[in-house]
Amino acid sequence: MNNRETISRIRGELESKNIIKPGVVATQGYLRLAYNLQATALNAITFNVLANQGTTRATERRLDITDMFTVTHWGLYICKAGTSVTATDAEIAASKLYTNPNAGVFLGSGESANLMNIYNGYMSVTVDRERIIDSYDAYRFYRAGIAQNTVLSAVGSAYNADEWQGPNYGMAEVSPEITLNGVGDNNITLQLPSSVNLSGTTTTNFVFLVARGIRWQNASKLNA
Repeated sequence: MNNRETISRIRGELESKNIIKPGVVATQGYLRLAYNLQATALNAITFNVLANQGTTRATERRLDITDMFTVTHWGLYICKAGTSVTATDAEIAASKLYTNPNAGVFLGSGESANLMNIYNGYMSVTVDRERIIDSYDAYRFYRAGIAQNTVLSAVGSAYNADEWQGPNYGMAEVSPEITLNGVGDNNITLQLPSSVNLSGTTTTNFVFLVARGIRWQNASKLNA
């Protein structure tokens, strides 16, 4: 199904439920939500969705309160930024995303093993107290390619980056789709299987939730 057909189908579903009004402008869009893992042991991670929640980091893309957003695909990525436990936005902007906790990159004692909690957890989503997704296994986002940063290649030299197979690498389809409301109560939570510290020892670790889909411009209840 192409993008135009997808937008048309989802528009019809949302209009029939009076979630959006007829004629709302739809464009392709994405969200990129960050969570700083420099903390004590965590049981769960809840992502800030809206642009007016807390501090937005350099590479984040939050939902404006005037809009709505339908998630069709999403992925969980981990990131090691900077040279201290308080990375700057410039350092975050220059950092790579990883689809697995490469032990040659996440070098702290137990760091790589602890970060596997992210991919062994599950996602849940509630919008305006309606449970959209109860439990979506995060292992769907795990990718470990043949070429991995710091791992020796066939010719004996180390790869300097993980392979990245196409624009949707690490992404999974969301079914049913999730529609977030700019003035709604949007709760996206990653539940971890154990309480664990996911910090980097000499760098800042982040987990990023990247969501692709449809931006409904000026469609939130703020414009009603």
